[in-house]
Amino acid sequence: NPQYIASGSYLDIVPTTRIVSAGTMHFGEMRSSSTLFTVELTPQGDGTHVKLTDQSVYYGGGEEASDRNEGWNEIADQLGKFLAT
Repeated sequence: NPQYIASGSYLDIVPTTRIVSAGTMHFGEMRSSSTLFTVELTPQGDGTHVKLTDQSVYYGGGEEASDRNEGWNEIADQLGKFLAT
């Protein structure tokens, strides 16, 4: 059974400001997507504004933009729950 395998690296880390990473997702032996992902952190009042930017290319290997969007929404929800505790 093929499974998704991700590989990547951090391209830039500026503490308390920004993280940039690049990665590739494979489904079995087939490359399914490549991504440049940026997290930007900006002070906002008593908290922090978090901006996530996902620039992805999909190669038709079983993964679609809607899958990635669903995944990031789930991660953001879980992060919100964690930070609220």
